[in-house]
Amino acid sequence: MALHSPQVDLAVKFLNNPRVAGSPLETKQAFLKKKGLTDDELSEAIQQAQRQAPPQPPSLTSAPLPPPPPPPPRTRSWQEYTLIVAVAGGLGYALVRLIKKYVLPWLLGNNEQREQLEAIRASVQELQNSIVTAVSELREATRPMHDLLTEQKQQLQALTGQVVNLQVRTSLKTKATHYCHPVETKCLTK
Repeated sequence: MALHSPQVDLAVKFLNNPRVAGSPLETKQAFLKKKGLTDDELSEAIQQAQRQAPPQPPSLTSAPLPPPPPPPPRTRSWQEYTLIVAVAGGLGYALVRLIKKYVLPWLLGNNEQREQLEAIRASVQELQNSIVTAVSELREATRPMHDLLTEQKQQLQALTGQVVNLQVRTSLKTKATHYCHPVETKCLTK
């Protein structure tokens, strides 16, 4: 039973289209079912497509094909060579600068830094010597005051001792002139 509907004709054209010829049959069937073909219409379209399909040429797989020839060598323009030279020169310059700035000072030591360090050491030593001199001069200047303070301290201690002696004598005199007997209530005065 041959079905001739416009949908079957379109399905046959779709199945014979060279763009979809390499796709699996299951994928083509799923696509046509989505478009609304029934199972009967789908099987009829497949049969008609197989009848109308052009005969396939005999397989060429029996004889291997020779490998394609290698592409011709690429020639570079003068702009590419100029760019290569510029990049190589820039990298070379950067490498020389890095070596001069970091590697050589690290290997050989930096004379500028040594000179700066020696200058700092000399100024610190000079400052230390001036501080020692100033401290010794200050001691010499304050020595008379220190001696005077020591003398005044000795005099103050001597006077304090005299005051204490005087207070003790006065206290003894008052006690000696005024005597109260603990048992008797009378006090004797001399």
